[in-house]
Amino acid sequence: MRRRLYKNLSIIFLTLLIGANSLYAKKNLGYYLGAEAFQGLTMYSWLVPLGLNLHDRTAAGVGLLTPALWTGLSYANSLTTRQISGGMILASLYGGWNGLLQGLLLGNKDNAWGIALLSSTLENLGNYQLFYALNLNAASAQRWMNFSELGLFHVAIVDNFKSNAAVYAIVPFIESYASVPVFMKDTKATWGDAFFEQLSSSTVLGSVWLISLGIDENALEHEGFRVATGLGLTSVGYGLGYYLSRKRDISTGGALFTLFVPLLANTVVGGTMLLFNGSPSALLLTSGVLMPVGVYGSYFLMSKQSIGVKGRDTGRFKFFINPYAGAFALVKGARRGSSVPLGMIAYSF
Repeated sequence: MRRRLYKNLSIIFLTLLIGANSLYAKKNLGYYLGAEAFQGLTMYSWLVPLGLNLHDRTAAGVGLLTPALWTGLSYANSLTTRQISGGMILASLYGGWNGLLQGLLLGNKDNAWGIALLSSTLENLGNYQLFYALNLNAASAQRWMNFSELGLFHVAIVDNFKSNAAVYAIVPFIESYASVPVFMKDTKATWGDAFFEQLSSSTVLGSVWLISLGIDENALEHEGFRVATGLGLTSVGYGLGYYLSRKRDISTGGALFTLFVPLLANTVVGGTMLLFNGSPSALLLTSGVLMPVGVYGSYFLMSKQSIGVKGRDTGRFKFFINPYAGAFALVKGARRGSSVPLGMIAYSF
């Protein structure tokens, strides 16, 4: 009896050991399962009970079991591929949330949650397989999401929420998957490149709309102007962002830098104008000007790989930051008229 118990325990131990080692046998498997566990906790834990129309204790019990079951399903999905890339992980996450929204738009009040559960599951697991089959990277996943968002915006601008809700699911679906073959050969692009492209699209349109509202508060009520700018300027802005992103590799930090610089500038200016009783039109005009200045200005301040790296080449410019500026400031701060070198810009011929 004892010998049989030891044998069973040994089999269980070896099984767990093999399972644990398999997590590290395939690169990025841990990241993938972690991401899917997060999505299981934050979305599927409540989507599954709603989609299956469960109630009371049954709904609560299934909701608590779902994250572990979803992680197990994701692990089974990972066994069908030889490798896991960042693009596959990101596309799965985006697909889950995107499928949820599209399912809600496709369904009616009786079956919307069931369709949302089905479409979310299919897009999550399906994107994983698609991005593996086509060997797509994280930039492709972000661009897939970019065009899904643009598709939703485009149909909202043109239709003005008059048509059936299904249209708002179908158009983004088509735009997102149509972008895949367009950009699939751009294998050197980074996630930061794709993020910056979408930011550029929003910047060009947002700037023109803010300035227009500053001049005429009823500018967006003119349908022709709203549709033409909404479709045209998002395309122009995206094209400009794509052109700039191909000129240098934008890191994740660099992409976030280009996002937060104009946001911080606008909050400072906006807060100052409110404190000094600035007019709403002046605030809109100022924000409209600062938005592109902040986004594209911060882009040109970036180095090839990241931001704030001493001596990193940016074209023919080099930026050198004085790491001891703070210490010099404390020592010399008591002396009026003293100066502290913060950095140096060098240009190579």
